[in-house]
Amino acid sequence: MINSYAKATYQTLFVALTSGIGGIIGSALGGVVISHWGVNKLYLLMFSLCFIALAGFTARRKQLEPRPDRPVKLEGEAILS
Repeated sequence: MINSYAKATYQTLFVALTSGIGGIIGSALGGVVISHWGVNKLYLLMFSLCFIALAGFTARRKQLEPRPDRPVKLEGEAILS
């Protein structure tokens, strides 16, 4: 059985590795973009990626909204036609 100190250490190690690796990769790719195209292109790229994500989230939200022609089934409840 793993004691609570080991669990906390493993969780901290996991967060440090995953967050750290993401930051390292993001910084490296940002540096490549800056060196090739400049800071303005980096911000344009970041804006474009955020806008694409926003459009995707909005489309998915509209897809999940209940509609009058589509009945909503609650947990443990049958849909009567």
